[in-house]
Parts: sequence; structure tokens; C-alpha cells
Amino acid sequence: MAGAFASGDGNVFLGPEAGYSFQGDNQLIIANSHAKPGLIHGDFDKDSLAINGDLYVTGNIEGSIKLSQIIGLLGNGYSAVFPEALDNTVTIEIAGVLNTTNVLITNSVGFEIDTFTVFGGSCLEPNTGLTAEFPLTFETANASDISDLQSWFSSPDNRSLSIIIKDVSGTETFRYNMFDYYPSSTSAGTDGRTSFTLIHNMPPNNSSGIEIDENFGSSFSYNPGTDKLIEIEGVTHSNFTPAVQVDYTKRVITLEMTYNEGAGLVNWINGFVNGSDLSKRSMSIIETTDGTGSTETSRENFFEVVPFKYELIYGFGLNTKLKARMLLQYGCNEPG
Repeated sequence: MAGAFASGDGNVFLGPEAGYSFQGDNQLIIANSHAKPGLIHGDFDKDSLAINGDLYVTGNIEGSIKLSQIIGLLGNGYSAVFPEALDNTVTIEIAGVLNTTNVLITNSVGFEIDTFTVFGGSCLEPNTGLTAEFPLTFETANASDISDLQSWFSSPDNRSLSIIIKDVSGTETFRYNMFDYYPSSTSAGTDGRTSFTLIHNMPPNNSSGIEIDENFGSSFSYNPGTDKLIEIEGVTHSNFTPAVQVDYTKRVITLEMTYNEGAGLVNWINGFVNGSDLSKRSMSIIETTDGTGSTETSRENFFEVVPFKYELIYGFGLNTKLKARMLLQYGCNEPG
């Protein structure tokens, strides 16, 4: 009964009742019943193959493979989109509570400074105020870790914690220290994990509850589809080419950078957090053909620029995959 009552051209049906009453062209169906999806379903037009079940491979898998979803990643039952689960799985230490690996961070880590604008003639004057830290949300499936965290949540108090960033060999390269964090909420996470949210339990002030060191480098990293050459007076290095977006209505510039670029930015925003250096800067967004100043085609200049938000957004599990985002407020601009 393979292909019984089916219509179409170029189909291959294998097995009892495979393709029964099927309508369509150029399909492969391997099954032993028409009452459920076949074990294997292929599309000759798209050169695609679906396996409706588990796949076990005892030999090598060669060629290029696009992984959209992996179950059982690292034995932790991750079915989150790969590589997000792997790249954001870290070691976390919470003083007196937890010291564990395989904790999946699910939000950004960082802080934001309140901004307000003073009218200063033809160019506005952005100013900064108090700093507030973002909550930290993470998930774990480890029963012992969940029990320890739940004990802390039942008798909450302020604790310091560290997110430990490692290299590909598993060696610690640096850590982000966070102070005065307090249990906020817990809920069901993904893949059977439990989600925990911690908040910085101090009012906004002029000191940061997150110790983010200047770990980003000054190498050249250029994506012609998104990146621009950026110059910030007295701050950036000559190779700084982050992804750039400008909101001219809100007068906000967004920069996204990778681990090997962005040196100088953390020290700059820390000056605004603690009040040690509140100098506004001039800034240029430079159009080039290859990301270097030697091929500049035009530039747009911005004045009275201040940073007001810094966050680590991705890649906590491996130092070379770490990405950061910074938001800047400007007073006026001069189109190129």
C-alpha cells in the first residue's frame, strides 16, 4: 500500500502505507503506517531531510551542519537555541550560598545612569545623575544548587557574587563582581530548569554595585554590514569599529562591541558613575570602505556626548565571545 491513492510526480515512498493518499511532488517518505508522520521525510526540491525521532551516530559527522536546536547539550537537557545556551553557561559564586558551574545567564549584566538635559543655546547639554544596576536572572537544573538557593530565598539577605569568565581551556580569565544583591523572585525556567532573579538591594547612588574591569581589547574587528569607525575624544583606540545605531529623535547612539575591541569605554563610564571625570566628549561616526581611517568617505560629528548605559549582553561562557553594549546621549550633531 505504499503510495496508495497518492498523486504527484517524483515521489519516493518506502514502507507499508508510506505516502498513503499523499498529494504533492518530489518528496521522500519512509514509514510503516499512514496514521503517524513517517520516520524520515525528505524534500528533493529543497535538498532537506527531516528525521522524526532520535538520531544516534557512532561514526564521524562530516561537512557543514547548521544546528538550530540541540537536546542534551553537555548533558544538561538544554533545548535552547544553540549556541546561546552553551555560550552563556558560566560559573557563579554567591558568598555563603553557591559555588557552581552550569548556570545559564538569561539577561544582560550592567547598569544605567539617570540622564537629564539642560538647554544650552544651539546645543543641548546632557548631564548624568545616580546609577542603578540591572537585576540578574539565571537558571539551573542542579538539584543541590536549587536547594541552596531556595534556602537563601527563604531567609534573604544581601550577598556579594561573582560571574567568572573563562577561556576555551576552562581557565578563569577575569570575573565580574556584584555587591549587595538580594533574592527577588523564582519561577519555572526552560528545559526543566528553575529560574532565579536577584536585585541590587541598594538605592541609586554614585557608586556601582557591579565591578566591571577594563578587559576589552583594542584589536581590529570589522563587519561591513553593521560596523562604523568610531572616534571618541580621549577615549577610544584607533581600531574601534563597533556596530552603530543612531536615534536622532532621542539623541541616543548605541554601540555594540566584541571582546577584542572597545578598550577605554568602561573607564570612561566609570568616571560618570563615581563622579571622578564628568567630561563631555566630542565623537565622530566615520564611513569607510574597509573600517580603517585611510579609506574614510565621510563623517558625522557629535558634541556634548556622555555615556549613560553599559551592559554585557552575550557570551558569558567564553571570554572571546563576550559582547557589550553602550548607550550615549549627545547634545547636537554636525552631519558630514
